[in-house]
Amino acid sequence: MEEKKVRMGIIGLGGRGYSMMLGEWMLAPEVEITAVCDVYEDRTRAAVDAVLERTGKAPFGTQKYTEVLKRDLVDAVYIATDWATHVEIAVAAMRAGVAVAMEVGGASDIQECFDLVNTWKETKTPFMMMENCCFDKRE
Repeated sequence: MEEKKVRMGIIGLGGRGYSMMLGEWMLAPEVEITAVCDVYEDRTRAAVDAVLERTGKAPFGTQKYTEVLKRDLVDAVYIATDWATHVEIAVAAMRAGVAVAMEVGGASDIQECFDLVNTWKETKTPFMMMENCCFDKRE
């Protein structure tokens, strides 16, 4: 019996988000990229095309992270947007019951730290601050 894969959404497809998608996330056999999102349409299209080319399956692509969260497309999201939007997206994802892996440069102030902690206490949705260098297998 084939094991169920984690359905992953990538939110933020700049240099870090796109390279992590192509590298670590797409190379993990237990992960399937089912959604990609960036405010820039060309980045979203490039990510859709890259996933389709490598896997034969096109993920859902959008410029609005809320579209990813309101559909039953993902079990988890990796957030690599600009730092100012990390907490907003992470809180929305946890409230939607979607596990979060968020790039560092997480919170901008103490209130945002409490927003993350309090949302986790409220939802118990898994949350992890990512320092991608710790997970980068390339030398």
